[in-house]
Amino acid sequence: MTNWKQDLNEFFREKEHEDPEAQTAIERYASAVSKFYETRVNPACEAFSSELKRHGRNAFFSPSGEVRENHVRSSIEVYFEGRLEFDYTLSADISSSGIRLGKGIASIDEERIAFAAQKTGKWRHVESFFTVNGSVVVTEDIIRDKISEVQIIREIIEDYKPHALSHPLRPETSSEKLSDLNVISDDDWWDLVLDLDKDARK
Repeated sequence: MTNWKQDLNEFFREKEHEDPEAQTAIERYASAVSKFYETRVNPACEAFSSELKRHGRNAFFSPSGEVRENHVRSSIEVYFEGRLEFDYTLSADISSSGIRLGKGIASIDEERIAFAAQKTGKWRHVESFFTVNGSVVVTEDIIRDKISEVQIIREIIEDYKPHALSHPLRPETSSEKLSDLNVISDDDWWDLVLDLDKDARK
């Protein structure tokens, strides 16, 4: 039987003798990412969060510029009348081959949470590469400082728009209807949505 402790020791001995050029590349990329977050990402996220407050949202920005375990992450949480509306992260992963800039979006399925009780809420989470003007942001874009604060803000806004809640709280009439139902079919859901639209237009 293979001695697993010996295997583990050999693995770490090999790690100690990895290509020094690869480690140098990681350090160079980490420095570029740290600067990118401090001068571009964090100011963009902070400006976006501040502007949302003028539109009745409570936005909380958690900045980061410190590279930990070859990873950096900044996030924004947006609440509308006490309801979490939009959870956005901008993260960078660093390796010897380059920098991967990605985004994560967690939002509420509006029909299930804005038109019903909190317990029936359904979350959607999407992760993808961060793009600017339709092009994936690559390592050289970050190193050569090709991405501006304004470009980042515009991309965040476009990601936010589809998830902004127009009706965070159900009208009383719809809530009363919901409370009388133990099981809600898809047809019932759409009836409630139509009722909400009618109420909103009065």
